[in-house]
Amino acid sequence: MSKKNYSQFIEQLHSRAKQARWKTLYDSESDTLFWTKRPIPAADRIAKVAKEISFYLDSSGTVNGVVIQPFRSNFISHNEEIADVVRVFTRTKDKQGSQA
Repeated sequence: MSKKNYSQFIEQLHSRAKQARWKTLYDSESDTLFWTKRPIPAADRIAKVAKEISFYLDSSGTVNGVVIQPFRSNFISHNEEIADVVRVFTRTKDKQGSQA
């Protein structure tokens, strides 16, 4: 996938997530970023779509959340072409309440 396609996908996902009021949570202990509907629908299933990325999907295949692990220590450093995605999560808080 090209940088342009990544950017378009991220922008579309961000727009939809904003409308649905997805919440972000960064767990610093596991270096995991969760960006999901809250609460996560019980019927949703997690599907790994890349080495570090999984999606929460409903029965029709709609993405209801994203999980990235490890986020800071691996995903961002190995995907520099989309490093600006971090801006989307600037207000994310880890479980201790500090800025992610």
